Amino acid sequence: MFKVTPLVSALLILVAGCVSSPEEKARQDHIAEQKKKNADIWSAREKATYRGNSYEVAVSGDQTFAFVRPAKGFAYSPKDIGGVAGQVSGCRAKMSAGVLAFVGGYNEDVDLQELQAKVTNFKYWRANLEC
Repeated sequence: MFKVTPLVSALLILVAGCVSSPEEKARQDHIAEQKKKNADIWSAREKATYRGNSYEVAVSGDQTFAFVRPAKGFAYSPKDIGGVAGQVSGCRAKMSAGVLAFVGGYNEDVDLQELQAKVTNFKYWRANLEC
């Protein structure tokens, strides 16, 4: 009879955790590719002023979305994110509700500054564009 020691069990679990399926590898590659694309878009951001407040805005090459990051120190809403994205892109813009819709924290007038303050490593909000 074969006996499995705790060390062998631990090694088997470790190896099983390191081996990923082709589907998982493809998913991880896709995520890495999207992050790189987003970083490239964000690197071309420009400064903009909307209703007297400063923002940074980056519009995707195909003009389907924009990333928006407000400067610190003022209240802003999804309407403001869409407004500045539209101003910079020349398109109709609306902030993507994303995860906020699931947690019940989304409406057009919610103060996003409070939510942004709770997020470590905040990068930007996304607004969908219709050109």
